[in-house]
Amino acid sequence: MANITLKNVGIELGSGDKAFAIHGISIDIAEGEFIVFVGPSGSGKSTVLRAIAGLESIAQGEIWIGDERVDQSPPTKRGLAMVFQNYALYPNMTVAENMGFALKLARVSRSQIKDQVYEAAALLRIEHLLTRKPKELSGGQRQRVAIGRAIVRHPKAFLFDEPLSNLDAGLRNHMRIELLNLHRKLDATMLYVTHDQVEAMTLADRIVLFSTNGVEQIGTPQALFNNPINRYVAEFIGTPKMNMLPAHMEKDAVVLSSGEVVSRAAFETQQDESFTLGIRPRHIQISEEGNVSGEVVLVERLGDEHLLHIKINASDELIIVSTQDSSIKEQQKIGLEFSSELLKYFAADGKALKVV
Repeated sequence: MANITLKNVGIELGSGDKAFAIHGISIDIAEGEFIVFVGPSGSGKSTVLRAIAGLESIAQGEIWIGDERVDQSPPTKRGLAMVFQNYALYPNMTVAENMGFALKLARVSRSQIKDQVYEAAALLRIEHLLTRKPKELSGGQRQRVAIGRAIVRHPKAFLFDEPLSNLDAGLRNHMRIELLNLHRKLDATMLYVTHDQVEAMTLADRIVLFSTNGVEQIGTPQALFNNPINRYVAEFIGTPKMNMLPAHMEKDAVVLSSGEVVSRAAFETQQDESFTLGIRPRHIQISEEGNVSGEVVLVERLGDEHLLHIKINASDELIIVSTQDSSIKEQQKIGLEFSSELLKYFAADGKALKVV
């Protein structure tokens, strides 16, 4: 396995109205680290992964795998294995033949191919499928075969491009656990692309969060959740997403547009300057003594917890996750208490404001 380094990488695709550019991406990926690229469609996350694999050219910067610069090397010389969302299995070959095909092209001996294929199949618990054709397999089984085909090559790193997006929700959850177990067993360097922030939070040692403007933040899942550097990160990470409410300062008080004081704070903004207050749905409690009140406009019951949509003034609405009282009904008036130490603040340009 190897570390991977991107130094000020820039990629340019297309021309005219369809031109697309990514500029100045730098990241050090440690050997054995599980890195997830996450962001909306069109943000460039798959393009960067393909550039690492050698399937896209870069316009600037450097890509290193271990101590070797590879951005001018063909894909076959980079020692990487890529797993795609569409599996890319040969329909006329058996599972064993699919898994061993790259080794066959590399003129590895038949006995060694057989040993490496069986070793990978045993790791993925698909030994019983080795004689079957892809059409005889379920979606999850096909994905295991695609992963197995990557494992047999003993690559320097694994690259996954939305590998679970074609699976149903239940199977996706199961395969996430499989991938985590596989990472622990192989202690492998893995780069994984997804648009699903839950998938990113579940799998990643560190997350690289993309927007259409480039990379917004790099850090552990907990760092992005607890300390987002801007409003985009705060709203992208977390389910349900963070509530955002207009607010301003009056002396040392944080005041909502409806006049309620929700906290005392001093931070990097002028008094009376407007900003945005952010609070996660799980950080608001129902309380008769709460300093914010509102009307329940919708209740989503989810078993042992429920989502309450609450209107707190003519223009502002928020969501809270509650396990307190399942008898709460729509049109009911309730009091709310904000966990002041967990509030986030964002300036007009979206940047996070630090409490001092």
